[in-house]
Amino acid sequence: MKNIVVFDGNRKFKAYLKSQLDLLRISWDIKDNPNKLYGTYDYVVINNGGIIDKYKEGFSSKYILLNMDLLENSRINLSGNIITYGLGNRNTVTVSSMEKDNGSFVYCIQRALSSNIDSIVQPEEIPIDRTFKDDYELYSFMATITIALIEGMDSYDIRKYFN
Repeated sequence: MKNIVVFDGNRKFKAYLKSQLDLLRISWDIKDNPNKLYGTYDYVVINNGGIIDKYKEGFSSKYILLNMDLLENSRINLSGNIITYGLGNRNTVTVSSMEKDNGSFVYCIQRALSSNIDSIVQPEEIPIDRTFKDDYELYSFMATITIALIEGMDSYDIRKYFN
């Protein structure tokens, strides 16, 4: 079971993330009370940087997924493998060819990442034929697919579960 902490002011993002992890059959324990964070977690997902400003001590994570589109002038001082995601082309993870009405996008991992199974996740593009309701769901797809790749799932299986 993966221990995940999510910082986001929008409840829809967390609901999307839980649903997508379930589709990929990744067991999770998402912490809902960031006021009581102590210890080490598998993943910290920061979808809104303004919320994390008051939680800087007491916990750590091997992987930190950071949404650069919603960072908002935050001063974040965390250590771990930082993976940026968002719509900008300088992020570690981004999407392209978004067609909200036609229900598809291409997930793009721009740089190699170490995985939890002692291998390397290589840069690649994964076409996803699935509708998304809003930007929060698109952001959650970026985080979910990244977690799946780090956990050793291959892109064929990811496409199979989402399409």
